[in-house]
Amino acid sequence: MPLQNTYPRISWTGCDILLIFVCWIGCQFAFSAACTRINPPEQNIAAAHTEIAAAETNQDFKHPLVQLLQENRSACVWITAFFAAVIAAPLFEEWMFRFLLQNWLEKKMAAVLSDRNAQKIAVIGTSLFFAALHGGSRRQQTADSLYNEFIAILLANFVILIAGISFLRTFRHVSVKETFFGSGLFFRTGFFRYAAVCYGLLLSAIVLNTVLQTCRQGINTDPVPLFFVSILFGGLYCRTRNLSYSILLHACLNGTSLFLVLLHGIFRTN
Repeated sequence: MPLQNTYPRISWTGCDILLIFVCWIGCQFAFSAACTRINPPEQNIAAAHTEIAAAETNQDFKHPLVQLLQENRSACVWITAFFAAVIAAPLFEEWMFRFLLQNWLEKKMAAVLSDRNAQKIAVIGTSLFFAALHGGSRRQQTADSLYNEFIAILLANFVILIAGISFLRTFRHVSVKETFFGSGLFFRTGFFRYAAVCYGLLLSAIVLNTVLQTCRQGINTDPVPLFFVSILFGGLYCRTRNLSYSILLHACLNGTSLFLVLLHGIFRTN
């Protein structure tokens, strides 16, 4: 089935995207500092250093969220993890990467390339940035520090999402409906068939990451499967021009990952 070659109305600029990204990073630092002041880690410094040194000796470079859920299984932590991974992250990341960055890149590339090639370059470029952003070094942290970090990310995602949408609506005349529902296509582009294939590939990406981490102890392998995951999200958005679809698929992937962590914890306890 051919890709949709109609663009949403791209009225924002590269400077707008950069400004939103810088504000997002700044909000994370600000909220992280505030959370640390409000909820300082209870462990003493010596115990924290001992815990971190032991983890680094084992070269166990797990995703920070997995570390947190394995070290602290309280209901409060699981609720925070759910909102951060299944609601805030899909909403913000799909809006930031798919709607803002991918659409902008596609418009720029369409000036010199065909529509289909412009779409391909935009999806690949966005996916590279998406994977690189998730590919930072996984330094070991205490459970309290990880919890504060995820509270900060959760708040930053929601604040910048709301502020960014308001900015686009006020100064770039992009409505909320246009942002999340685009062309309004619904059940017309084989969404369920595409989503079924995507979801199978996404689960394969989880397995791939597990295998890579097993074979490459001490190395963060997240960017490898996340690049291909982002390709799927970008392709889905190109196909439908409806951001709600990629948000839903992203939320399902993160929810599945959380569920697998929960199952692992249950079987490990038993």
